Amino acid sequence: MLRLSALLGLLATVAPLAMPLAHAQDDGGFAALAAGAAGASYTVTYQVTGSASGQAIDGLQTWYMKPPESRFDMSIGGGDASMYMLSSGSYMCTRIGELSCLKMPAAQLGQQNPAANVQGQVQGSPTNYSVTPTDTRVIAGQEALCFIVSGGADFTDATFCYGAGVPLYMAVNGAGFNMVQEATSFSNSVSASDLQLPAAPFELPSIPGLSAGGLADAGPHAGRCPPRPLHQARGLGRRCALPGIRRR
Repeated sequence: MLRLSALLGLLATVAPLAMPLAHAQDDGGFAALAAGAAGASYTVTYQVTGSASGQAIDGLQTWYMKPPESRFDMSIGGGDASMYMLSSGSYMCTRIGELSCLKMPAAQLGQQNPAANVQGQVQGSPTNYSVTPTDTRVIAGQEALCFIVSGGADFTDATFCYGAGVPLYMAVNGAGFNMVQEATSFSNSVSASDLQLPAAPFELPSIPGLSAGGLADAGPHAGRCPPRPLHQARGLGRRCALPGIRRR
């Protein structure tokens, strides 16, 4: 039979090991909300403000989510663009002048929308982050529960608010960017036509020296169409002066 002093010593050793698990479970319901939103179908329009790569951001985004497919419309600085993540591939479509769509690697396309990228990471593994419940807010007419999240590889800290089963507010701070997205309207449905490309997509040919991450250092084509993030509106209407571009 253990003496009292020995029992207390054992508890003192075990208690610190148990604390992280208790902390991970005390997230105010965040993991369940995030996981539920990851599998939900919805359409949300956000007012977006912030800065990225030294440029101010002020505009609108509309997200069409129907897992595993999604679409992100952006209207910022007079430029309109849409990102499609479909079963057939990933595409960027621009609407400045002639409508056109370009097939792109999924990883590269994800870099064009940092907030959506962070949201996807957190919703994919919500228990991997440090979470602190904060407050309740009314956003787009819905009561939303808010949380501060930290511990991400691609962001320093973020605030997420979930209401009606969808993300209604995001404030994300990371290296070189900070963005706030607040919902102005939403619905819990997405039509099949919302996830159809508006034009036949182009696909860039394979060029020696051209990496999947962009068009820099591409030999004689270097500098003619350098990559820019989607939020840099002046780059939305540019066309790559590359030979052999073909339609799929």
